[in-house]
Amino acid sequence: MAIDKIILGTVQLGIEYGINNKQGRPSDFEGVGILRDAYLKGVRYIDTAEGYGKSHEVIGLYHRQHPNEKFQVITKFSLANLAKYSSFDWAFKNTLEILQVDSLAGYMFHDFADYVHNPEIRESMIVLRGLGKIQQLGVSVYTNDEAELVLDDPNINFIQIPFNLLDNFTKRGHVIEKARKAGKEVHTRSIFLQGLFYMKDVPIKLSALQPYLDQLRHIAAEEKVTLQDMALSFAVFHPCIAKILIGVESSVQLVSNLNSIKKGELAERLIDRINAIRVQEEELLNPVNW
Repeated sequence: MAIDKIILGTVQLGIEYGINNKQGRPSDFEGVGILRDAYLKGVRYIDTAEGYGKSHEVIGLYHRQHPNEKFQVITKFSLANLAKYSSFDWAFKNTLEILQVDSLAGYMFHDFADYVHNPEIRESMIVLRGLGKIQQLGVSVYTNDEAELVLDDPNINFIQIPFNLLDNFTKRGHVIEKARKAGKEVHTRSIFLQGLFYMKDVPIKLSALQPYLDQLRHIAAEEKVTLQDMALSFAVFHPCIAKILIGVESSVQLVSNLNSIKKGELAERLIDRINAIRVQEEELLNPVNW
């Protein structure tokens, strides 16, 4: 089922996030409510990070209140977080304590450079996986070149990579298919490009993307689908993608997104039209450059 592929992103529960975020960070009470609604709707995986403000604490609060309805947690390692502790093992134990879980479904390097330059931490993660404290090891990447290097590592189980209507299969297809052949899971993020798809007037620094956004709206109108339905289905039903990360600012957004998924797959001709879009200003597809 499509719901099995959904990972609820929780960066919005810890910090104000997203170029189109008009509501700010939900209160801790609201954050716990979003998590509760997600669980009741069938979502079982959540994504967070040591660098996402209060996100870990909100998740831990939810788990204390609902100890029999815990999520499979995927979080991301941060060197900055490690600096606060005497050792990696101590930092990891503290992470589990804050999240109120006994183990992690996934532990990722948040930064590709940290993955490359810290082999001793990779080894510590491998040991923890052997002890059952981590189920899968992953790396968050931005570029195809980064992904290619990670896929050659037999100790990495999955990558998390951007994928959306503009950052589409034409750009990402080669590396996604290579991941599948290598036995790696592909988790995708930036489905809505931080909400940029919904902005009628984009910021001046991103104005070069406006024609592509207009093209997407034109395609959606011609195909009689909403931009939200198109963005979600495009990723969720791709056979090479194992998990889809979606972030929400409210339970209303959560329910709306899950309802979009229920509408099913896109027509093949529509997928072809989306993949025919080739953004020339590729650097603008990376929010790091915003």
